[in-house]
Amino acid sequence: MGCVMKIVLAIIVPILSMLFLLSGCAATIDLAKMRESKLDETSTKYELPSYIKEKTRPKVAVLPITDTTQYNNLKLAETAQDTLTQLLVASGGVEVIERSQLKQFMEEIKFKSSVGTEIDADQFAKIAKNVDTVFVGTISSAAVTASFTEASSYTDKKGKTHYSPPSCSEVGAATINFRALASPAGTIMNSFQVKSKSNRSREVRSSHECKVQSPGGLLSEAINKAIDDAKEDIANTFPSFGYIFKTMTDVNDPKKRIAYINLGRNDGIAPGNKVDIFEFIKEKDRVTGGARTVQRTICEAVVSETQFLVDSALVIIPEDALNSVLVGQAVKTKANVGVFRAINKALK
Repeated sequence: MGCVMKIVLAIIVPILSMLFLLSGCAATIDLAKMRESKLDETSTKYELPSYIKEKTRPKVAVLPITDTTQYNNLKLAETAQDTLTQLLVASGGVEVIERSQLKQFMEEIKFKSSVGTEIDADQFAKIAKNVDTVFVGTISSAAVTASFTEASSYTDKKGKTHYSPPSCSEVGAATINFRALASPAGTIMNSFQVKSKSNRSREVRSSHECKVQSPGGLLSEAINKAIDDAKEDIANTFPSFGYIFKTMTDVNDPKKRIAYINLGRNDGIAPGNKVDIFEFIKEKDRVTGGARTVQRTICEAVVSETQFLVDSALVIIPEDALNSVLVGQAVKTKANVGVFRAINKALK
């Protein structure tokens, strides 16, 4: 037990030290010098999505997975879709579209699942207008093998003989590529590849009996393991979102501006953390002639240690974005927030 504790401390202490250093980098702000200038009274002209304004859980749809492998008749795609859906539901951080509603959307866009066919995410977004994130995926490889091991024996130091009967080892391996798309923009929020193996072993009388008995079962296990191993990648797809509700400028130095955001300790951020400031803009699709909503990043900002509260915080606006940051723009947490969450899990 003592050795385990030493190992845990050896891992956690350096990470904590790094985080304290990061927190020490958070600049302090003299709020007594801050006032609302003419620029601070200006708000962005672009509308925020409702889930950001209301801090509600984003709605997520897991679309039917594509299977391009030789085992596409084993319904592995359905297994992958169900497993990812269940993982998202269990996370509690998102609202997952129910299968019945998803089926209705599929019928509306007249999608018929077939080998190598992937849903047009843009077409889906036009139908499912209230969906914030769409997961699409492809099972790109799947394989099963069986290997025979002959009987063996050995004698230990005490003179006792140990015997191992002939055995057959079965292995199933699968690889899945996932993309998380922002709806309705269709921009890629995250993309990752997951792969895993499943193993089974049994006694046999000869090499002739060593064959894969259930390819579907083996590959389904491999797919379930692969998606379970991707928890971190999936979690990183959904940062904490908020918005700027106030900005202020130093009366003596206009190069010093701050922004109040509606994210705080409850959202997992701390002094020294970085957030992205961005806005949703509409631009013309030159191919279709219609309008598309896209995210435009304005800058990266650092959370200050001053007035860090449960549901709000101050961020320092960088000099290269002094005239670009406005009330009503969106903010989202970055990767270092996940480090704090990982430490919390490790200490539980």
